[in-house]
Amino acid sequence: ASDLDLSAFDDEDGSVSSALSCRGPGGADLTVEDEYERQLDALFEKRASTREKALASVIVMLRVEFRYEEAVQHNETLVARCLLGLKRGGPIESSRSSQLLGLHILTLGTGNESLFQSLRPELERAALGSNQGKGPEVQAAAVDSLALAAFVLAGEEEGTQGVMRRLRMLWKL
Repeated sequence: ASDLDLSAFDDEDGSVSSALSCRGPGGADLTVEDEYERQLDALFEKRASTREKALASVIVMLRVEFRYEEAVQHNETLVARCLLGLKRGGPIESSRSSQLLGLHILTLGTGNESLFQSLRPELERAALGSNQGKGPEVQAAAVDSLALAAFVLAGEEEGTQGVMRRLRMLWKL
């Protein structure tokens, strides 16, 4: 018989993460921590460096492993935290937030006009350089994510074409 219980563990940085603890054969305690959810929780931390590390960790996770179920389950949280990081964060947090949005869009992989419309204004603002001088890295990451959003999420061709026209303005084509 196995014995399941949810536990909370305190990390060195003071954040609390959730873990699943189960007892295997012979009463051995097997702890499996959901790193993805732990990193999403860290996006709520006050310290920018903690949020930046969490963003970097989730980016690596999405590059290495397909996590569709987690993307769908945590869509609202991830999008809201990334948009906030893009808008209010420093250059590193803004760039990573935009990169994570792009990977999240690819993970979802299907059209979602309402998500496209919620991401478009902030990504366009950052892509066009209207992000309080955060630098070219933020601008480039926003361009990538905006292009992905236009091609993957936009339900109508006009949405994609409008984004492409705006991006061409960057290079005055």
